[in-house]
Amino acid sequence: MRTVDVARRAGYGVQQIRNLERDGVLPPAARTATGHRVFGERHLQSALAYRDLATAVGPAEARRIVRAAHRRPADGMLALLDAAHARLHTERADLRQAQLAARVITAEPIDDVRDHDAMSISELAAALGVRPSTLRHWHAEGLVVPDRDRAGGPRRYTPAQVRDARVVHQLRQAGYRVAPLRALMPRLRSAGRSADVTAALAVRDADLTARSRALLDAAAALATVLTLTAAPDHAPSVDRSGPAGRPTTIGVAATCTFREQPMTVDATLARINDGVQLHHQRGQRDASRDLFTRIWDEIGGQDGDPLHVCVLAHAMADVQDDVHQELLWDQRALAAADLLTDTRVAQAGVALPVAGLYPSLHLNLGECHRKLGDLDRAREHLRHAQAGIDALGDDEYARLIRAGLDRLTQLLASA
Repeated sequence: MRTVDVARRAGYGVQQIRNLERDGVLPPAARTATGHRVFGERHLQSALAYRDLATAVGPAEARRIVRAAHRRPADGMLALLDAAHARLHTERADLRQAQLAARVITAEPIDDVRDHDAMSISELAAALGVRPSTLRHWHAEGLVVPDRDRAGGPRRYTPAQVRDARVVHQLRQAGYRVAPLRALMPRLRSAGRSADVTAALAVRDADLTARSRALLDAAAALATVLTLTAAPDHAPSVDRSGPAGRPTTIGVAATCTFREQPMTVDATLARINDGVQLHHQRGQRDASRDLFTRIWDEIGGQDGDPLHVCVLAHAMADVQDDVHQELLWDQRALAAADLLTDTRVAQAGVALPVAGLYPSLHLNLGECHRKLGDLDRAREHLRHAQAGIDALGDDEYARLIRAGLDRLTQLLASA
């Protein structure tokens, strides 16, 4: 992906993405020979995690958490995330207490007031469990304004003012800042509008709910970051067979060989390679399938770039639990290959001609038909694969294909 692609999907500007990489929130991006950044799924998920964390816990803490996700072991990041959840839980518990207290306080009748019912600043501070300096600050801000016998005389709080102080105390404990309270308290004093207090607490409740949801979304993105961070950056080893013995061939060839040509890095193939690594190096089959599904939607499905469709469909076939679905994806890959040109493949940096893709495609189609009991079609695809094998050289990938063809030949001979 380009910088602008990550920016659009994360809802940021291009410079913000550069800043996040500079600050270590995104891991260092790969660079083309001309110096352009190339981002992958790990970068995108890091940006999405930071976006949601900034909503949930603020930008500074969000940076700490996402940076920690790029380090090993992951205990530090998990501890920071646990602390964020704990703080939100505490805020929500304080809000519930404030809502209950506000209902009781604002409903209390204040009748038959006498002079000796007033409280001094020290008495009220002790009753609320705050410092006298806190009450002085509330007075200066106009939140709770006591009476005075004379200018500079001692503050005396009437029952109505004590009630105001109790309301302010509860709202402050629930997380309300001074500025909104400065607007709320005069309305409460002038008209006894307890509904305003209830509405103010409801706004706070909605804010906490939004932050909790953002933290949940961030956790999902962080889980993907952890998985991708744990996956090795090098190309997969020779043993790439899936649970059913299916060789992961086209996906490996296309997503690995293009890395050797940095001038023509294809961002979509890079993300498909991330999924291949999730599956075959980390055993994260479901995570790999989810990533492939997102990419499939992004490229426009079967109407997308034939190279992307071919490589992605082949990789998607590899993570199917049902053989019929595996066959369907392999057929999509073959149909897309028929639309490819050597020029397009070379532009993406794939070190194979189009003809070199067909042996792998027919090999896997033959294996699908064999598992479904259609041996005639299996043998037909085997013949197509064998006929095109000369398009390959004698490298690791070619040896992988030839080994797969030998295995399929043996299985069909004994069927």
